[in-house]
Amino acid sequence: MGYIPNQLKVEGSMIPRVFLRVEEQLHGGRDVYDEGARQWREFFARELNQFLVPDLDPLGCQIITASLDGAHQEDYRKLIPHPMFRDDGL
Repeated sequence: MGYIPNQLKVEGSMIPRVFLRVEEQLHGGRDVYDEGARQWREFFARELNQFLVPDLDPLGCQIITASLDGAHQEDYRKLIPHPMFRDDGL
């Protein structure tokens, strides 16, 4: 989605931020980033359809559909009503 969190916890373990910014790593750099992005797209394409159920919140449906349609960061910014995505910085 184009957003890199300050921290990430997976199954109780903190993942260092350096691992979340692969495009800045010395080994691999952009190639590693692009391959990771490709793998995430394939994963979401395989897994997200199961969550498109009739009682899903409309916003959730829009987010999943956007992902399946290849949405970009700006597409999600328009969908998600969260202060971090506001243009005015408030």
